[in-house]
Amino acid sequence: ASVLIDVATEEGESALLAWYLADDTASHIGSEELRRVHQAVRDIDPAHITVQADPVGSPENSRYADYVESTDGFLPELYPIRGDGPDQVPLIIRDMKTIAADLKRAGTTRKAIWAIVQVFEGWGWPRYPTDAEVRAMTYLSLIHGATGMTYYTYGGHGKNHGATHDPRVWANLKRVAGELAQLQNVLVERDPGVKVACEVVAGPARDALGYPSISTMVRRHSGFTYLFTASSSAENVKARFRVPGLGQKVECLFEERALSPQGGLLEDSFEPYGVHVYRWRNP
Repeated sequence: ASVLIDVATEEGESALLAWYLADDTASHIGSEELRRVHQAVRDIDPAHITVQADPVGSPENSRYADYVESTDGFLPELYPIRGDGPDQVPLIIRDMKTIAADLKRAGTTRKAIWAIVQVFEGWGWPRYPTDAEVRAMTYLSLIHGATGMTYYTYGGHGKNHGATHDPRVWANLKRVAGELAQLQNVLVERDPGVKVACEVVAGPARDALGYPSISTMVRRHSGFTYLFTASSSAENVKARFRVPGLGQKVECLFEERALSPQGGLLEDSFEPYGVHVYRWRNP
């Protein structure tokens, strides 16, 4: 009852984005009970969506599978960085693919998926993600189906530190968020259905979990095509892309450089967990 009083009191607040109904959800509330709470909230406030957050779990035992219809959206807790193994960043892909399979099994794609990416150390996580890892996890989440991005940092005490504790970590988070702010109108465009052929010409073709080392996504906006690319490999990779309608001059956003494709092919190098966002004018 107190929750519904809060909803009725706060539903008109201009800063309200969604109702956050549960955290670490599958450990605390059943899917049907959460769905009843969701429906009670939406009966009062049909203008705002409901969401919940939880670790994804394994593909064979997804914590989201039974909760797809319990809320309007899901915030997967993507906190894979615990050491220095090459299999940690690729866990983002595994988790996002698990969510996609859960949605397909439930017969829906109309769910908000707002990824929560790790930007903290402590509480059992020995270190912060590196700058490259944070940026790669962000873009890999988007490429593999996230429709929004959030970050979890904790407050910080003792040896447990949030994002603002370390100036480098905070500066990088602001930089990545700034990139997304510039790309927001692009990212909300629908998938144009453009097929990208990616060939790895140097370095590993697969990451440590067996996924393709380079993930790609295409969006079109205001007369331009955008090719989002992100490496999930801990090694250097050189890749060649064939994209229909590839321009003669390709900007590399946020890098102050441009490329001139040869023979309809775009070739570029990726450092470990490297990200490139390309843009060219549509023909």
